[in-house]
Amino acid sequence: AERDYFILRERLMAMQKQLEGAQEYIRTQCIP
Repeated sequence: AERDYFILRERLMAMQKQLEGAQEYIRTQCIP
């Protein structure tokens, strides 16, 4: 069960990084 938890946490961290990257991308694209 512990291993599954770590895998889940890693996935969540990766998703957060992707979200931050997307927000940064949108920010740079929308604001001239």
